Amino acid sequence: MGGLWKFPVRFVATDPPVDDIIHVEASGLGKLSSVGFRLHSQTKLPAIFNAYFEEGSDHELNVAPQTGELLPEAMGGTVFNVSFTPMVYGRIYKGKLIIQSPDMQWSYDVRGVIPEYSPPQGRSSIPPKGPLPDKKQRQVRNYILDNLKLTTTGVCSPIKGAPLVGAQ
Repeated sequence: MGGLWKFPVRFVATDPPVDDIIHVEASGLGKLSSVGFRLHSQTKLPAIFNAYFEEGSDHELNVAPQTGELLPEAMGGTVFNVSFTPMVYGRIYKGKLIIQSPDMQWSYDVRGVIPEYSPPQGRSSIPPKGPLPDKKQRQVRNYILDNLKLTTTGVCSPIKGAPLVGAQ
């Protein structure tokens, strides 16, 4: 006396949440920095794995090893190194690291952190004496008026030191 019941069922599969966030702080532009962590096989036997960054991740982020055997916990697990080599300031470097074995998958958000830029602190060798002149209060020089006040010719004249105005 059984019956067959039909119900519509809809499944929605989404990506699992990330397992952790890894921050790699750079030591400078063009310099390699890395962070290491350990993972182990979920079984008592080694498991083959692939490690890669998802498409769209920044190329300045790398992982090593990319393939190999994931050792069990009793053997100490496998060490993964995430490296970061920034090339420019002002960018936010990020990527999603995936490590897959036949029976398990781990995902990590990786963020490359650039050190805070501090400009060089320069000092002048000779400090100025007194207050600096204010350029707004400088008067425009009137060369014609200055020349009218001259009484003799200058050193660059062919007749040096001659009076400009005849004796009256």
